[in-house]
Amino acid sequence: MNIGENINNQKLSKSPDAGELIRSDYLIAGEGLTNITTLDTGFLRYHFSRQEVLPNYSIKDYVGKCLIYYDVDPKTEIIIAWGFDKGGNSLSCRTWP
Repeated sequence: MNIGENINNQKLSKSPDAGELIRSDYLIAGEGLTNITTLDTGFLRYHFSRQEVLPNYSIKDYVGKCLIYYDVDPKTEIIIAWGFDKGGNSLSCRTWP
C-alpha cells in the first residue's frame, strides 16, 4: 500500500469530513493523520485514522476503526512499510463500493 511512494503524495492533514457519515448509516470518515512518531531505527511512523464502521452494521466482524500506519525514511520521505495500527480493526479497512 503506497510502498515506494513519497509521503508528500499522501493527505497529511486532518480530514475536514472527520466524524461525518460517508456511507449510509454505518460508516463515518476518520480523522486523517493523527500522529507522527519516531521509531528506534530513526524512521518516522505516520498514523492515520481512515474510517470507522459503526455497531449498527450487519456484519459485526467489520465494526471498528480503520487505523493504519506508514513507516517513512525521513531523509527521502519514501514510504518503506505499512501496517494496521494498534486499537483498530483491520476488517474495517475495506474499500466500500
